[in-house]
Amino acid sequence: MTLGLRRGTVELLPHQKQWDKAAKDTILTLKALLGNVAIDIQHIGSTAIHGIYSKPIIDLAVGVDNLESINPYIELLEQNGIMFRNEDVPGQLLFVIGDDKSDIRTHHIHIVIRNSTAWHNYINFRDY
Repeated sequence: MTLGLRRGTVELLPHQKQWDKAAKDTILTLKALLGNVAIDIQHIGSTAIHGIYSKPIIDLAVGVDNLESINPYIELLEQNGIMFRNEDVPGQLLFVIGDDKSDIRTHHIHIVIRNSTAWHNYINFRDY
């Protein structure tokens, strides 16, 4: 399975079944680490859509009641290889998984308010 890209590069690959498993495994990890703070976690983005070419980076949306509820978990997430990258877009927090030394990202984890416009945009895109 090919997973991950160096920041600043773009490569599109045919869909790979292993991307679904990588997403499911990461969702299970996030649920274990975040507990009830994560109301819903969904595999989103191009790797969630079968039959299209995609950048080999798993995108996940984590729906929460409020963004501040993640603050107590940042250190725990980082101890588990999930690196905090701050508020990348207003109203969203970004975490990444990858290799900092080689500057490769395998996962982007978007923390958003559940049922917000951002949440619905992510989920509706996935359903196309």
